[in-house]
Amino acid sequence: MMLSCIAAVAIATFVSNKAYELQTNKSNDLLMQNIEALSQGDVTNGFIMKINPLYTKTCYQNYCDINDYITEPNYDEVAKEYYSIKRYYHSYHKYTRKQCEVLPIENALMWWENCDVPQKSKCNPGDTDKKPVPYEYYDKV
Repeated sequence: MMLSCIAAVAIATFVSNKAYELQTNKSNDLLMQNIEALSQGDVTNGFIMKINPLYTKTCYQNYCDINDYITEPNYDEVAKEYYSIKRYYHSYHKYTRKQCEVLPIENALMWWENCDVPQKSKCNPGDTDKKPVPYEYYDKV
């Protein structure tokens, strides 16, 4: 009788240890997944910073060099005299603004990009979000 009690205790101990190891392994797997996800962006308490692709915006910045121009001759019909106009070279540089969002790790889809630098999807002050038409600038040829 005592032998069967000792065997039962030993079996119960063995089963509980195996169950504990299984639970620990599951916890370790989850921990590793969290660590992997956390290493892909700035994170606090289970959140990750990702770029929302719906708010990616292309912006155009006007660039003008005051020392870079051509002189165009003109004639004033009323004053009957010639004068010149400086025509400055304008160009537009294109850049992209992306909106970063802090999301729970489970909502951060894999196709969302990581944020290198937190930013909002607004163009810089004075820039435009529409592509300039050719008459708005004069590029060098």
